[in-house]
Amino acid sequence: MSDWCDFIVARDDHAYHQGLDVTVPKDNNFDNGSYDISSCMTDGSTSVAMAVQKIVEQVQTIPTINARFLMLQRGIQVEQRGMRLTGKAPACSAIVKREFYVKKGLSKKKTGEVFSVLLTLANMALRDIESFEIWYNNRVEWFE
Repeated sequence: MSDWCDFIVARDDHAYHQGLDVTVPKDNNFDNGSYDISSCMTDGSTSVAMAVQKIVEQVQTIPTINARFLMLQRGIQVEQRGMRLTGKAPACSAIVKREFYVKKGLSKKKTGEVFSVLLTLANMALRDIESFEIWYNNRVEWFE
């Protein structure tokens, strides 16, 4: 596992809390206020870190990936109503489970919630990376 994964898992504040217990506001339509995301992942907190790292790397390298994430979220919402976006392609919930280390056997609603939390963690990590890069660039300029 890379140092960046270790950083995500080792963080200990209200947002990351070692990638295990993520507090989600009530207005996001989740069942309760806090959520143990590692219990929904294949390898626990290691899978949380790997999924967040994968999302962050995709956002940094693929310009249109946010549209795909939005379509996956919308597709899961449609699947919860008993419909499918396409007849032959895999279901959006199956894609999320396969690509982002979510356990098989979870309901579509729970899969959608876990994916939403992973995207939230990835956005927080992106903000942290951006602020670190700004700090580092300013520090390097200051020492030159």
